[in-house]
Amino acid sequence: MNILMIVTWYGKKNDSFTGNFHYELACALQKKHNVALFFPFDKTIKGIEYDYEDGLLTFRSNNEKRRLEKVKKIYNDIKYIHNIFKPDVIHAHVVSGAGSYALLAKMIFGVPYILTEHAPLEMMNLSKKNICKTKFILKKSYANIAVSTDLQNKLNSIYIKANFQCIYNGVIDPYTIIGNYDKIYRKKDCLNAIIMCGFYSKTIKGLQFLFPAIKKVNEGTKKIHLHICGGGKYLGYYISLAKQINIENDITFYDMCDKSKMYSILNQMDFSISCSLFESAGVSVEESCMMGKPQLITKSGGANSLIPDEYCIKVERGSTEALVNGLFSMIKSYNLFDKDLIIKYGYNNFEMGKICRSYEELYSKAITTGSI
Repeated sequence: MNILMIVTWYGKKNDSFTGNFHYELACALQKKHNVALFFPFDKTIKGIEYDYEDGLLTFRSNNEKRRLEKVKKIYNDIKYIHNIFKPDVIHAHVVSGAGSYALLAKMIFGVPYILTEHAPLEMMNLSKKNICKTKFILKKSYANIAVSTDLQNKLNSIYIKANFQCIYNGVIDPYTIIGNYDKIYRKKDCLNAIIMCGFYSKTIKGLQFLFPAIKKVNEGTKKIHLHICGGGKYLGYYISLAKQINIENDITFYDMCDKSKMYSILNQMDFSISCSLFESAGVSVEESCMMGKPQLITKSGGANSLIPDEYCIKVERGSTEALVNGLFSMIKSYNLFDKDLIIKYGYNNFEMGKICRSYEELYSKAITTGSI
């Protein structure tokens, strides 16, 4: 089948980090189907263009026009893609962006679509007008998907008739990607912890609470060294913050890492941390689980709903004191977690092949049925 993925979040050309979970899903599906990806919000593009980017047919467009012009631009973009690729089904990611394109494609060209919501509620426009628009997009979708059970429950409480179901973000087997086993990243004579995140905000990822917690814990006899994989606009801000509170020697910043290097670092860690204030899900949480790492996770919504209590320590969000207590608990118990059981849970729930099969079933039904 011909599958067109329309994404709301994606990187510029040659950016292999932003929105790479979309790329990985598309490439995994491409093993059995014809797949193209469309990113209609690329501000570096004047009209619409396409090319094969790392083996994936990718359409790029920009739609920064006024309302009436915007509708016409969406129509022209979809017509352009339809003439070249002729999708059998559309998979739209995020209602507030890609959803409008999928809706118009169905109304004009009769192409059925399913919709996956990735955005947390805290980032949604929940005005009466926008809720009304969203309800219409969800109604016309064959199936509506949330990427965590927490997000699923929250969305179903607002959009009662949308019948959101949960399909997790897929993760490619980390052990097929991991890089050089010989390079040593962990520090001696301390516990080694990792956080993997993008610095697109000063606040959302919660490091402003984690850094003082690390400082407090390291005043004791057992030290923690924090490894941070991730880059972005505010990386420099957090490097300065570490120096400001005098913990720069307790942190290693790696900037953006490709998956091979990141998994090599993760493999050597004692535990992983997710300290966000809110999340719809958390690919890094899934990756840590698939590599058997116990985790310290704040109750940020989606992230803490991904992992059962027996495989992690969960603490309140937005609290240095809660993180301090969680870190002390992890110091005492990190080696008591059953790595094999954590890995088994991860592969049973997050492995990419399983996720692809769930979507393939929906695609086939959407093509056959056309609508709910």
